[in-house]
Amino acid sequence: MSESEYLREVEARSRAVVDAAAGEEWLTYDEEVEETHVLRRAVNELALTLRHYHYQGDGCLDEEDDRPRMRLAGVVLLRPVAMSFGMDDDYETACQRLNLDPRPEGWAVWNTWSKQGQPVMLVMTDLDGSEGLLINWA
Repeated sequence: MSESEYLREVEARSRAVVDAAAGEEWLTYDEEVEETHVLRRAVNELALTLRHYHYQGDGCLDEEDDRPRMRLAGVVLLRPVAMSFGMDDDYETACQRLNLDPRPEGWAVWNTWSKQGQPVMLVMTDLDGSEGLLINWA
């Protein structure tokens, strides 16, 4: 296994740990955790690192300078427990309007345009990644 393959494997396993912690509903992504349990504090720090930091060659970002840029119109995070500000629909109705099956984890919906100017809706299952991008938007 090459060094970059090894690092990708470590990151994939780390993401699996963070996903499992999120399923336990105690993962906070807070900078300072009041948690006294050492393992939970360490997993939270791992989650923060995976969410906020990327490194050249980590496999998350293309290294090509000529990769196409996405012209973003907006992003909405659909969750059963909390709908985005300004949305009058409940979660099930919003999913139905977008022709999506409601799922307990929710959806991240990115709105953009094609090169021809046609509207494009990208629907993603990675709400944490989308939320992390929005929080760190520069």
